[in-house]
Amino acid sequence: AFAPAPDQEVLATFENGDAAIVRRKLGKGWVVSLGTAFWRDSQDRTGVWWAGERETNFLADLLAGLGFGPPSCSTNDRLVWAQPYRSNHGLNQVACVVNWHEDQPTTFELTMRTPVRPSRLVGTSVEGVKELPFEWKGGVLRSTLTMGPQEVLIVEAEVYSPADAVAHWWKRQQHY
Repeated sequence: AFAPAPDQEVLATFENGDAAIVRRKLGKGWVVSLGTAFWRDSQDRTGVWWAGERETNFLADLLAGLGFGPPSCSTNDRLVWAQPYRSNHGLNQVACVVNWHEDQPTTFELTMRTPVRPSRLVGTSVEGVKELPFEWKGGVLRSTLTMGPQEVLIVEAEVYSPADAVAHWWKRQQHY
């Protein structure tokens, strides 16, 4: 039986009473530990660890329950992944979008949460750079995109002012 340390909070237990999800404070954040029974639907595909739909839904519910807001970028297709970044010069919010569909082009909706309406949205792929259509309302950008099978697209939303970019850079320098 697993006995959590005194500084750990048990968030959920297995049927036998053992701790299944444990949380503890670390610095300004939290460390959340999950028991291995949560990963029964996962698999290694093409060298990438893929969580099953049950795990993906479980993690989304867990993070929401812990007070995390919605992701800064996402798609409505489980096989199209969006990873958020900020550009090196600090002016753009960036999403690296990967289409894992193996045999067909895919149309999906990309959602990005931005502080202001972007002046433009640009996509860069092996085919070059092109302006992308989008709608923005209440801090949420939505763009319907089509990507070829196993294609990668870098999407950049111009949203930060030069003053904000300098402030972001300076804050990052303080960590070094």
